[in-house]
Amino acid sequence: MRYQTVLFDLDYTLGDASSGILTCFRHVLSEMNYPLVSDDVLRHTIGNTLEDSFTIVTGESAPERRELFCTLYMQKADTVMTHALHLYPQTLPLLEALQAAGCRMAVVSTRPVRRLEQMLQTAGIRSFFHVLIGVDSVTNPKPDPSALLLAMEHCGAARKGTLYLGDTVIDAEAAKNAGIDFVAVTTGMTPKEMFDDFPTRLVAEHLGQVKEWMCDEACLRK
Repeated sequence: MRYQTVLFDLDYTLGDASSGILTCFRHVLSEMNYPLVSDDVLRHTIGNTLEDSFTIVTGESAPERRELFCTLYMQKADTVMTHALHLYPQTLPLLEALQAAGCRMAVVSTRPVRRLEQMLQTAGIRSFFHVLIGVDSVTNPKPDPSALLLAMEHCGAARKGTLYLGDTVIDAEAAKNAGIDFVAVTTGMTPKEMFDDFPTRLVAEHLGQVKEWMCDEACLRK
């Protein structure tokens, strides 16, 4: 199969920005007088929206508290997040291979577009992506398919020939809901077996394996 369009999640897929996320979480939980939790608990929330991550960590579901958390988090993120993304060693080779094959690429994330722009520019990979779709681009976040479908619209992509790469079952479910192929990477906090219930084309330990698979499957041939 030849993929003309490849969509990526950001966190734990293209790179690791968890240090910035943990810094923001610790700061805001302290500001709001919630007890601190372990780094492992915080890392397991990555991939959810900020509001849902806050509720998962604190058990607090009041809309005004969720909104306050997001406001304070974004303020802190402005000071620490731009340089927080550390690309995986296999990220750039995969992006270069896809670009050479003529694929259109996009990032679909639960981060706001402004933050995506900053982080990808600083990491030196913004130019690879035709469009960035963030949590503020759509009404309903992943696993609703809206964000993926919007990225496909911008890329002029059909369902057949589009692939989404992500690290969580939220990403897997979003791809299933959008009717497109999905490849999982286990560079995040989700173990391989968690993807068993989804029609995943590949579960890879890192993006280098994704590149090898795409070459073997003739996915990158012009």
